[in-house]
Amino acid sequence: MDAWPPKNFAGLVRRCLAAAVLACLAAGAAAQDAAAQDAQGLRAQLRALATGEGIAVTGLEKIGSAEASRPDSGNQAPEQRLQVLLAGFNFMIFRDSAGRVSGVRILDKARAGAPKLTESSVPVTRRGAHYLVDAVLIGPAGLWANRRMIVDTGASTVVLPISAIPLLGLRDSDLVLGTVETAGGKVPARMGKLAAVRVGHAEVKDIPVTFIADEKLGRTALLGMSFLEHFRVTFDDFGQRIVLNAK
Repeated sequence: MDAWPPKNFAGLVRRCLAAAVLACLAAGAAAQDAAAQDAQGLRAQLRALATGEGIAVTGLEKIGSAEASRPDSGNQAPEQRLQVLLAGFNFMIFRDSAGRVSGVRILDKARAGAPKLTESSVPVTRRGAHYLVDAVLIGPAGLWANRRMIVDTGASTVVLPISAIPLLGLRDSDLVLGTVETAGGKVPARMGKLAAVRVGHAEVKDIPVTFIADEKLGRTALLGMSFLEHFRVTFDDFGQRIVLNAK
């Protein structure tokens, strides 16, 4: 039987301790590198831009902490810098009455299948905090209607009053029953698809739509994310318009 402890026992202990120390140092260095990378990440770039230009940025939580930093030229105008930094995201830009970029709202990751459109500039009307645009709604059978709609990023789909169903030629077989959550709680709804929604020169085909009771909707209509998610949207108070750019 071998003698215990072995003759080189002290050396083995020293080597084990040295390896443990090196592992701790390596872990600490990795953590520091990760922290440094996060400090230089996309969120940090956007915060720096917001601070430097006095721009209100909301929706930063939509950007993962692992998003790497991106090239950013301080010589460019704020809107151009935002377009570069937020490539691959849905977002909205707001301009104040002087035409200056005053805010940006990050919505989510951009999705594939954006319509082929370079830019569409559309007149808007302000109603309090809301922007209203004129849209053309086209039903599955080709019937269409003009509608003034509130631009609403909080609505997941286009939302219309039930009275619009026959105007757009939808049949019962085109719709499914469900419920939706509103400010007043859950309400019954009918859900289907429109052949297209057109705002200015911007058009999205085969678009989800939700119909709820006229009185629940306040006799309005909402241009929701099933349309807006295909575009980068700039709200221009100075020019009284919104600009839709396909991603």
